[in-house]
Amino acid sequence: MKTINRYKFSRKGAVLAFAVIIVVVMILLGLALLRIGLAARIQAIKGTAEIVARQAADAGLAEAKRRMDIKWNNLPVGTMSMTPIAPADDITLPGADATYSYVVKDAERNLLLWVVTFVVRVLMT
Repeated sequence: MKTINRYKFSRKGAVLAFAVIIVVVMILLGLALLRIGLAARIQAIKGTAEIVARQAADAGLAEAKRRMDIKWNNLPVGTMSMTPIAPADDITLPGADATYSYVVKDAERNLLLWVVTFVVRVLMT
């Protein structure tokens, strides 16, 4: 009987060590999952900002094209040059935290070539 009692007494410390190891492993797994979740959130925010920036650029391009079409259609017959189109500055994109600006300039005088410059700002929240 003495050998059985010695065996039981020698295992009491092993349970505590095993419990501490399990707790440490669980904490490390929890921290790893938190880091993965944070990385996924940051990636989603960056992807959303990129999509909003593209939408703002598309909206600015469409607006600049619309204004150029209006000017082109109102030209007198036989005229080759247009008056400059007024630039747009910090136009808010509806439904998003983004703005766009554009400037339309003649590339060369008396040519039907235009240069459109865009600036897109996206507020990441």
